[in-house]
Amino acid sequence: MKAINFLSTALLFTLLLGLSSCSKNGSYSPQEVDLTLDYTFIKNGSMTKSSSADVYDNFYEKYIKTKILTPKTYSLTFKNKETKETVLTIDGNWDKTVGIRLPEGSYVVSGISQPLEKELNYKEYKYPSDTVYLNFNEEINIDKDMTKLVLTAKYDSFLLLFDAKNTEKILMYNDKNLSSDSNIYWIFMRDKKFRTSSSTSHSSEYYYDLDLIRKNGDRASIKIKDIPFEKGKYYYFNDATNSFDIPKMESGN
Repeated sequence: MKAINFLSTALLFTLLLGLSSCSKNGSYSPQEVDLTLDYTFIKNGSMTKSSSADVYDNFYEKYIKTKILTPKTYSLTFKNKETKETVLTIDGNWDKTVGIRLPEGSYVVSGISQPLEKELNYKEYKYPSDTVYLNFNEEINIDKDMTKLVLTAKYDSFLLLFDAKNTEKILMYNDKNLSSDSNIYWIFMRDKKFRTSSSTSHSSEYYYDLDLIRKNGDRASIKIKDIPFEKGKYYYFNDATNSFDIPKMESGN
């Protein structure tokens, strides 16, 4: 059985000492709780259904739900809900059994989980990837009986899908091939444009184009500059209309 490493801070010990003194006067002293971390996906309001729902459902079941195309690392911050103080900041790997130790109470958890690629080196622009970008921002309550904290992941990217039946390959920036299987091509994107240099004083901005090469040799160029993509939604390129199916907007809560 793997040993679990628990993370704590000097701030936590100071907090606990203060709480301990209160318990002597008859008030309840919150206990420290040892937790392991995991996440799940929001049940609604994420990748929206459209006329190509079956295509996305199959992709989701095969690659997202199984966490094959989800990031391996995370960076999270826990703030006390009442005091707004940062109690814990942690960077880790989802597949490693590393736990956290926090006092009982209410917290606001925020952070990111994103692909690690050598190209992803600009803070403002995140390059397209075959893996989804995620973020976290929610309130949680921790009590002494908890052993596992399951966070709710939100999509921080949109997804483009293409039918692979009539397509030989799809190229993007720097002639990068989109990932594919026997049925579908895909790419996750946070932005429609990119910068040519990390230095703002010596760089230019451009919009991504997609170059589709058909099995019969035909080529089609897709310019995505004016297409209203939205994070948390997927878009399926319809071969029949030679354009994207745009999902309907969701109603407000």
